[in-house]
Amino acid sequence: MFFLYYVQATIILEVGATTCIKLAATGSGMWQIGVYAGYISSFTIFPLVVKRIPLAIAYSVWCGLGATLTAVVSSCFFGEVMNLQKVASISLILLGVIGMSLGGGVH
Repeated sequence: MFFLYYVQATIILEVGATTCIKLAATGSGMWQIGVYAGYISSFTIFPLVVKRIPLAIAYSVWCGLGATLTAVVSSCFFGEVMNLQKVASISLILLGVIGMSLGGGVH
């Protein structure tokens, strides 16, 4: 089950890198370091995940949770609107991730 920590790490690194894109666009270009470091680290760890989890499941979890966390971060830290439509859309994404996860297993 240690590989689940790798999944969490790749999601956190990807959300951090994506957040750094916003910070670099609105502030110091030094945030580009976070963009590159986060994405390189995330893409370096992700192959360790797909050794144990089928690619379709790993990718849906990574993208779905990454998109969800990015929406939360953008709302909390950048004041982006979180309305009912976005909450409903995030719920559908999470349902899709759950559905994908229940449809396959760990090898």
